[in-house]
Amino acid sequence: MANTELWAIAIGAMKEAYVCGLAEGISFSFEDPTNYVTKFAEMMPSASPSMRLDHLARQKSEIDSINGMVPVLGKKHDIQTPFNQTITGAVRAAEMKFEGIKK
Repeated sequence: MANTELWAIAIGAMKEAYVCGLAEGISFSFEDPTNYVTKFAEMMPSASPSMRLDHLARQKSEIDSINGMVPVLGKKHDIQTPFNQTITGAVRAAEMKFEGIKK
């Protein structure tokens, strides 16, 4: 949240995931994804995402199961998902640089 440019990307990815989830018929406990993710982040200001921890350990992350699924669902429902596509591509590119990647 401290870096407004990165926070805007995170919010964009969350909104895409939310819209795709609704298209899949998923019920959410919230109606405003921006408010939800902001309050969630505020509760754990010093938390480190698991994908970041994976990368620090030079291990393959769960990107394909999280952000990587959003473009799959977006394609299925004709929903544009540029934030999640970009995040997924960037993470995959970083992981390709890990020597002897652990799966």
